[in-house]
Amino acid sequence: MCIKQVLANRQTRLNRYTKRSILPVLAKGRSKLVEELEQPSKIFPEVKQRMRLAYKKDARMYNLKKRHVKFQPGKRVWKVNTKRFSAKLTPKFIECVIRRKITSLVYELQNLEDKFVGRLHIKDLKPGVQPSGDLEEEQVVLSVG
Repeated sequence: MCIKQVLANRQTRLNRYTKRSILPVLAKGRSKLVEELEQPSKIFPEVKQRMRLAYKKDARMYNLKKRHVKFQPGKRVWKVNTKRFSAKLTPKFIECVIRRKITSLVYELQNLEDKFVGRLHIKDLKPGVQPSGDLEEEQVVLSVG
């Protein structure tokens, strides 16, 4: 079966960036394609457009996973417990207090006994429930969250 028969039998496939059919490019033949590639001035605008679209797509996917959370010094947070020798028996998170902010993504932590815990990235932290004087209010917050 030659390429033209295969291309004729297939449904039109679309390029994911330009939404144009890629089959005519394949059907032109190798010599025509090589001639087009030798003229870079015709190719550059399309390459720029494809790079722009790829950048937008990658940026959108990255921003979906980004957490926009800020913690203040003195606030309670939960840090991921990385020292889990037995996954079933040790807690997944440990309650800590923010000591100070190092960068917009890194915080210095201390445990509840004021012992230095370390510097952790924001991806390893969860907001904690802040203690209050009223016991009923704290129970409501815990039941909702």
